[in-house]
Amino acid sequence: TSLGAAPEGMQWFVKTEQFSKPYPIVKPYLEAHREWIRSIRQNHKADDKDTHDKMQPTVVSGYRVDSQNKPGGGGLMIFSAQSYEAAEEFVRQDP
Repeated sequence: TSLGAAPEGMQWFVKTEQFSKPYPIVKPYLEAHREWIRSIRQNHKADDKDTHDKMQPTVVSGYRVDSQNKPGGGGLMIFSAQSYEAAEEFVRQDP
């Protein structure tokens, strides 16, 4: 996915994570996170372009890899928000 300028009135922010627990412990949180991201993307796509909430975050995310080049070493999320405070509030919603 290519990112250009942030949507009008928004700025880009980046959230990174590195897992410090074994995968079986992290797995339920990953599943909840994936569902959270999926719902954000579905809501974004479901909005008609003419009525789209311009302040809704745009999200691009994916796994980081571990030392063996396998997914599960952590994650990276690039998203839009109006301000640092709004970005922090958005990130705190992540399960």
